[in-house]
Amino acid sequence: MATPDIASEIPAGFGPMPHMDGFIAHTGPFYARVDAHHKLTYGFHTDKRHGNPNSVIHGATMTLTSNFVAGAKVGQWIEAHVDLRRLSSGHAWLDGELRAGDRVVMTAVALFSVFEPRRWQL
Repeated sequence: MATPDIASEIPAGFGPMPHMDGFIAHTGPFYARVDAHHKLTYGFHTDKRHGNPNSVIHGATMTLTSNFVAGAKVGQWIEAHVDLRRLSSGHAWLDGELRAGDRVVMTAVALFSVFEPRRWQL
């Protein structure tokens, strides 16, 4: 996906980070700067790739705790298994696991804001 020309929107002091392979290559480009106190700050410009189905960048996730408990290998099939623990008119409480076969690679607990229902076509 081509990224828009956003050079004029990058804050002063930030410079492009070197190209990296893997997941980061799909989510960037990323920028970095070092301040006078040698503190490193990273940044990126959001686009449609970063949004959820409501065109919001993480605006619906109130809390998210994830635990990476094992690794998965390139080429493995990963499934997300989600349990809805509670649903109110404005919030959803979820537990989830990412699995590679019968092996759990990540667990998560989340609280989301609930928006107008979307109709998913499977």
